[in-house]
Amino acid sequence: MLAIARALMAKPKLLLMDEPSVGLSPILVTEVSNIIRDVNQGGISILLVEQNCRMALKLSKRAYILELGSVALEGESADLIKNDRVQKLYLGELNVS
Repeated sequence: MLAIARALMAKPKLLLMDEPSVGLSPILVTEVSNIIRDVNQGGISILLVEQNCRMALKLSKRAYILELGSVALEGESADLIKNDRVQKLYLGELNVS
């Protein structure tokens, strides 16, 4: 969270975030997610690189899913979260709401 605050001090138009949830407890992942959402709603575009697919798809408008360094799937996040392949391989369940 300190890194996010330091980055925001520069008043960026675009913020690149690489794995902001890595190593955090579930409670802190939720808090970081809320901060990312608030920053974006404040007018700053965010490019998020994240292995937590569920969090990334809930926060984003558009997503690119990489497999072995290549784009395997891309599209609107709301569509991808409903995709059977995404649900099976990245979300670990079917029928995600």
